[in-house]
Amino acid sequence: MCGVFKKKAHVCGEHWCYRRMLKVSWKDKVKNTEVLSRMAEKEPRFYENIARQKMAYAGHVLRGSSGLNALLIMEGKISGVKARGRPRKSLD
Repeated sequence: MCGVFKKKAHVCGEHWCYRRMLKVSWKDKVKNTEVLSRMAEKEPRFYENIARQKMAYAGHVLRGSSGLNALLIMEGKISGVKARGRPRKSLD
C-alpha cells in the first residue's frame, strides 16, 4: 500500500476520533472542516505526530540507551546461521 493511502487512512481515523469526542452522529451533516474548527485544530496532525514519534524512538534505540538487543534488532545484525532450503510456511 502506498504512503499516500496510509496517510489518508490516518486522517480518516483522526476525523473519526474527533467526531466521537464531539459526539457528532454520522447522520448529522457536519463537514470535516467544521469538526476540525470545533476541536480548535487547523489540520489533522495524527500522521505528523506518529512520524515524529517513530523518528524519536529510532534515535533513542540507535543511541543504544534502550539496550543492546533493541539496537541489534533495529540494525538487523542478528547472530546465527541462516537456515538452508525453502522457508517454512507460517500461519500469519
